[in-house]
Amino acid sequence: MDHIVIYCDGSDKVAEILTRNKDSISEDTLADDIVTGKTDGFTKEQDINGEKRNSRRKESMSFKQTLTNLFGHNAVKKALIWVLVVAVAVIVVVTQFAFPVKAQYAYTRLYSYSGQSFDNMIKNVYDKLKDGTHLDSGSTSKLLSDTDFDMTKSENYLRVEMVFDFTNIGMYKISNIQFSIDDIPYDKQAFVLKETNISSIDRFNSSKVSLIFVIDRSGLTNEEITKAVSSLKISYKFDRPEPFLIGRRNNNCPKPY
Repeated sequence: MDHIVIYCDGSDKVAEILTRNKDSISEDTLADDIVTGKTDGFTKEQDINGEKRNSRRKESMSFKQTLTNLFGHNAVKKALIWVLVVAVAVIVVVTQFAFPVKAQYAYTRLYSYSGQSFDNMIKNVYDKLKDGTHLDSGSTSKLLSDTDFDMTKSENYLRVEMVFDFTNIGMYKISNIQFSIDDIPYDKQAFVLKETNISSIDRFNSSKVSLIFVIDRSGLTNEEITKAVSSLKISYKFDRPEPFLIGRRNNNCPKPY
């Protein structure tokens, strides 16, 4: 609704009459207030029975009237529709283009190796990576340092599995999720190789994806191993169908611990 304020200045007599009859004048003019002794904005001098006075009737527009002036009739409805359209557009851009996947660190598990399992799982892969022998096309194994490790002592090595909860909030399936270790701030010489438990996730579904790497723990305390693992800088990438993405997207992983 409108808000009306009546101002009066220049005549003590008129001001006294307005003050004395403020309630009735306000009721007749629908004014919220009557202010004497000053004016605000545009003024007009008037002569009332020989009494000169400056007066102004000030009206302030309500929010609804302001919207009406900007958007025309049904302004509130139009404004709300525009707000809704913009909000939906932002949600689509964020979930389908910018951040279609949510990743949350879950837990870390450590395993020790022994005998034949070490030879089959780690030593053979390490030897092929060192001499450049071609691995299976689906392999995600990669050396993490240039150190020459002694592969004859399986008890020196730990298998570390870092597990992340991935949620696909996009409308399309994502596939070929792979991890990268971008930096190893501590005890880099202890990290042998890494691989990823490649996974795909249907739209609006969740799945656990593991980053697996091997550490030479000889000479390291449990505290040093924990510090080295928790300091890793990890990112991930995945494939999505076009037109949403050409190629792959790199994202930083949430920090463990």
